[in-house]
Parts: sequence; structure tokens; C-alpha cells
Amino acid sequence: MSTEANNLNKTMKSFFRFGTVSGCGWLLDTSLLFFFAQWLHLPVFQANFLSSVIAAIAVFSASRLLVFRARSGQYLVRTGLYTLYTCVVILLASSAMPVVLLLLKALANQYSLALSDGGEVLLAKAFITPPQLLANFCMARVLSTTITALKL
Repeated sequence: MSTEANNLNKTMKSFFRFGTVSGCGWLLDTSLLFFFAQWLHLPVFQANFLSSVIAAIAVFSASRLLVFRARSGQYLVRTGLYTLYTCVVILLASSAMPVVLLLLKALANQYSLALSDGGEVLLAKAFITPPQLLANFCMARVLSTTITALKL
């Protein structure tokens, strides 16, 4: 197998492992989102931001060890950088949540579908998640591996 094919194979395996860890994080994130929005009655923007930051830190910490096999150095610095990155992405995603909710409500009305408020929030989260997953994988990989190679 060529070096390029071997590197692609490793990257794909890492992405699928990251997807698995992120799936668990998504369950944590979605559960917290539902709790914050439905039980604590936080606005959806705030509920999504809070639940996402908590889950992102958990996913980054787990993926450093389980996906990228990074065990050395600067854990707090790397986690801090990832948290800053995540806050920017989450702010963008949280800003999109009310718009996605409006679109989902319009679609539900158009097709006479009954969605609970909680169901709409969870569905909106499902629409926003895939682009975040890809961006998070790329950033986590850079912070876990590339920075190690640069001795930062």
C-alpha cells in the first residue's frame, strides 16, 4: 500500500473513531440541551451554548486519548484552545438554532406534522450537528497531533 493510501486509511479510521466518541458527546450534548431548554426553561441559544461547551470539552478530552493517541504535554493549553475554538463554532451554531427552529415549525405546519417544542429543538440540533462534526474533527486532530509535531 502506498504512503498516501496508508495515510488516508489512518485518517478515515481516526475520523470514524472520532465520530463514535462524538456520537457519545452528542448524546450528552442533546440530553443537556433538552434538560436546559425544557426543564430549566433557558432560551434555546443559551441552552445550546451551555450544553455544547460541556460536551465539547468531554469529547476533546476523550478523543485526545482514544482517537489521536495523544498523551503528552500541554493538556490544559490544548483544551483551552479547543474550548475557544468550540465557543466560536457554538456561537455560530447557537445563532442558527432559532432560524432552524422557525424553518422546522414552518415545515411542520406545511405538512400538518405535530412536533413538540422539545422535538423541534432536538431536530434542529440534528440539522446543525454534521458540519460541526467535520470541523471539530479537523481542529481536534490539529491540536492533538500537529501541534505535538511542532513541539508546542
